[in-house]
Amino acid sequence: MDSVFSLAWTPQTPVAYFGTWMFIFFLGGFSRALLAWKTVLEGHWFRKYASTTVVVSSHDDGKVKVVSGGRNVLVWRTSVDVPRSLLQMVSSGINYLLYVSRNQCDLTLFLG
Repeated sequence: MDSVFSLAWTPQTPVAYFGTWMFIFFLGGFSRALLAWKTVLEGHWFRKYASTTVVVSSHDDGKVKVVSGGRNVLVWRTSVDVPRSLLQMVSSGINYLLYVSRNQCDLTLFLG
């Protein structure tokens, strides 16, 4: 039999196949939940930071002015982009595990 994720994790019994199938099922559900949570967070971050525009004026020796209610210009913010990138990294790792499990060609696992 082919292994799903590693050689130590090769289902031999029907119970092991069911456990592996449940793990992949819940991993897929967790992947969709992360995607939904990311969408909610993106909306929150947009509402919180999109109405603030940073304007750099060349007339005042390059001083930075923060103007509220300007154009919706999104700038790079550490408080937004670091959590966004970490969430994307976790989501990509989970999706990679799902991709690897799908490409193992173990039809008995996916027909169950």
